[in-house]
Amino acid sequence: MPDAPALLGALQSLKTASDILKILRSADAGMEKAELKLKIAELAELLADARMGVLDAREEIQSLQTRVEELEAALDDKAAREAAAARLARLRSMGEKERAMLRSALQGGERSIVCTPGNATAVSLESAGIVTLAKDTGGLHSHAIYLIQEWAWVYLTAHAEELASQPGSAGSSASAGGSGRK
Repeated sequence: MPDAPALLGALQSLKTASDILKILRSADAGMEKAELKLKIAELAELLADARMGVLDAREEIQSLQTRVEELEAALDDKAAREAAAARLARLRSMGEKERAMLRSALQGGERSIVCTPGNATAVSLESAGIVTLAKDTGGLHSHAIYLIQEWAWVYLTAHAEELASQPGSAGSSASAGGSGRK
């Protein structure tokens, strides 16, 4: 926060300088030369004090603006980390159909998944931000092409065990390793 005493001091100096200026303007010719010089010196000092107060306040404001920008950047970084953690948590909590779909792509070494438009598993993966719809061909023999997001692909290629069938789920005997083509 700008230094309140410095700002108040600057404002007071400006007010006093203004008052002295009014006195000088209304002064009659009989004012002594020494008294006039004293008033001018007071005026110059008050104006210098006011200028310093304004400069100090400006410097403080710039410092605060820099700090606000740093805090905003930190908040953005935190939000990005939290979003990445949420995506990773969702990836780790996938259902068996989602695991099987991604396992098939990973075993084939392909980031793309081809399925019918509106496939519930692909739509679920898309809503989780794990895949993105690249193309929907429409028409009689339509199909949709989904791409596994780069972050998910990198993670899954390094942690293929995440795609292993869960004990007790349908297809739990399927292997997560597969051919592993890349």
